Amino acid sequence: MRTIVRMLKPIRGCFSSAEDVEAKLSAASYLCTPDIATTVYLAAEMGKPVLVEGPAGVGKTELAKASAAATGAGLIRLQCYEGLDEARAIYEWNYKKQLLRLQAAPSEQAWDALQDDIFSADFLLARPLLTAIRRSGPTVLLIDEIDKADVEMEALLLEVLSDFQITVPELGTIAATSQPLVVLTSNGTRDLSEALKRRCLWLHIGYPDPEREREIVSARVARDRHPRAVRTGRDRDRTHARGAAEEHLRPRARRRGAEPGHREMTAYLVGGVRTPLGRYGGALAKIRPDDLAVSVVSEAVRRAGVDPAAIDEVILRVANQAGEDNCNVARMAVLLAGLPTEIPGYTVNRLCASGLTALATAADAMHAGDADIVVADGVESMTRVPWVMQNPGTPWARPASCGTPRSAGAC
Repeated sequence: MRTIVRMLKPIRGCFSSAEDVEAKLSAASYLCTPDIATTVYLAAEMGKPVLVEGPAGVGKTELAKASAAATGAGLIRLQCYEGLDEARAIYEWNYKKQLLRLQAAPSEQAWDALQDDIFSADFLLARPLLTAIRRSGPTVLLIDEIDKADVEMEALLLEVLSDFQITVPELGTIAATSQPLVVLTSNGTRDLSEALKRRCLWLHIGYPDPEREREIVSARVARDRHPRAVRTGRDRDRTHARGAAEEHLRPRARRRGAEPGHREMTAYLVGGVRTPLGRYGGALAKIRPDDLAVSVVSEAVRRAGVDPAAIDEVILRVANQAGEDNCNVARMAVLLAGLPTEIPGYTVNRLCASGLTALATAADAMHAGDADIVVADGVESMTRVPWVMQNPGTPWARPASCGTPRSAGAC
């Protein structure tokens, strides 16, 4: 066991005073009170987490998002729920990769050397808490709705909240290189442990008075009318990716007679990829459509040369998605492909022309200015289509043709 020790660099200097906090949060369309501004300033200067309590809908989660936007820091979010454990919050080992490494290892290799190999950082899957600890740049860690997690989960958080480090038994202690600004939110559905409260600065946000509520709504409406007036850290990443894509698209725009400054009114197809076609019941019969979509989505993003963080949406068409547990295939493809979890995905289920509908929906979003980069795709497995049984004419009867897959003339 070894210890990985690094020098902590607190997130100091992001704000010069409580008034500076209030001004920067206001620029990010978050109107805060002096109490909120003072607490955020002290948290940044003292390097302590902030526990924000209050009823739902008062802006606790939005405070963390606005703090990340105001400081240009990356936002990492851990959404708590009942049953959340270490494997989903901190880390887990990539068992499939370890098994492959064991199978590929030569027979004469010593077990001690092989054990050190498979329990190295290359086989570690970092979850939100470990990801925030290992980041070198400014980071805001949002632990949302901590009151929904189990009490045991609070105990796992104590090491992170007090020492900003995580202990992995096989690797040792991993300490933060750049101390994140940690924001915990709670709706008060249960009492939190005293150990957790002692490690945090406490802040309560209540419902605003009518005048303040009017100001908040006005600021949000103004931001929605002029969305490019306020740019978050992810928006800046999108802008960088769009700049690279624009150099690729500008010759096409000139050929079509469009002005580059008005590219948001025109949708362009910048890349495409497809998988081989398989026959009914063939080599691809056991592969789910969402697993097929993973390779297509990942390769399309790679060939287009765009930053995955710049993608606004993923749209997939699946005409027979009922055969796969009625799951949202597009959302599953986003998660399985390792794209940022903030990217939404929805599935088009239409008979027929669902693929064209996915493309048209993506183009419409770009024409309306609601999206800049969209992955529109389609996937289907006729082998995995549900079987259909005919409604018999008499009770307890079963037509002789039952048991055949859905096709022309089948029951």
